Amino acid sequence: MSIITDTTDKSGRYVKNSAKVRSAGVDPTKSKDFKGISTYNPTDLEKKCRNEFLTDFRNGWQTMHLPRPEFNDLSLYQRHITGHVGVQHLPGK
Repeated sequence: MSIITDTTDKSGRYVKNSAKVRSAGVDPTKSKDFKGISTYNPTDLEKKCRNEFLTDFRNGWQTMHLPRPEFNDLSLYQRHITGHVGVQHLPGK
């Protein structure tokens, strides 16, 4: 299971700004393993740190997977793979 959920268009490309960070909360009405509320109560600083981490993770994920015009509408990840495929076919490699 991923902490990021995203949507794609009909051609299978990711849609800009559609990535959402999943919540860590547990719904006691839907979970069979729910034993009760945790006694852990994070401080405001811990909550802020967690939110900043998840926001940075989301932004990094989108940077890697969204098509970019400077790469001829390939994502950074797809362009990286394309670059490796091209290098493997050079003479002497």
